[in-house]
Amino acid sequence: QGCDAIYMSTVAPNFAAFVKAAKTVGLDATFIDAGSGYDVSLPDTLGADGNPGALGPNSKGVLVAAELAPVTDDTPGLKEMTTQFDKDGTPANFWSQIGWISAKVFFEGLKQGAGADDITKPEGVLNALKTMQPVDTGQAAVPLTFGPGEAHAPNLGSKVLLVNNGEFELAPGQAEGWTIVDPLSPPAK
Repeated sequence: QGCDAIYMSTVAPNFAAFVKAAKTVGLDATFIDAGSGYDVSLPDTLGADGNPGALGPNSKGVLVAAELAPVTDDTPGLKEMTTQFDKDGTPANFWSQIGWISAKVFFEGLKQGAGADDITKPEGVLNALKTMQPVDTGQAAVPLTFGPGEAHAPNLGSKVLLVNNGEFELAPGQAEGWTIVDPLSPPAK
């Protein structure tokens, strides 16, 4: 009988393969993937098979949860990154973006701690990262930090994007901007 929707948590190449397989076997369903499937290569890889209705009249299309601003956005934080990528010959995709953000947050933490700590020593690096203030990269819903504490909620926001005509667009029914997820409360002892 089939199903109305398939929710996955896999990387973009696997996600695209499942959608293409669904097309081959005639599965008329909507495909949804977690943030692990978000990559700017996905719309090109899927082609017309990613469009709403491409798998059949019941298919609402292919959707992904984007935890980062698309590398195609024209915001200052992204422009800085993509300009550097162009100079270095680095492809601008989810993986290079996550590397850039990780390095930026790490570097900013060290820069913040450099006045109080000797960041040439492991103890100084650790202290600088533990005491750093959150860094707004302009590419995530919330500022990111290492900071104090035993555990950290990384990015608490997402945008659900729809593949349509070879590009991502904000999925229908969403507000512009990020949907922020409240952190889970620790279990009572």
